Amino acid sequence: MEPKAHGGGAIAKLGKEQLPIVEALVTAQPDALLKELCERFAQQSGVEVSISTMQQAVSKLKLSVKKKH
Repeated sequence: MEPKAHGGGAIAKLGKEQLPIVEALVTAQPDALLKELCERFAQQSGVEVSISTMQQAVSKLKLSVKKKH
């Protein structure tokens, strides 16, 4: 008896092709909330992503979204 093959998991909504869009959004407004970035990303790409997915993309690009005080 052997284990079944791995099913592959979920397909990522945000791939390498979409990272330049995220980078442009963060560069345009570095103090935007992640929720705002998600909304703008959906408008530009037609793909809705969660806040955690956006955070992972921003981190992967080594960018920061910080509010100005």
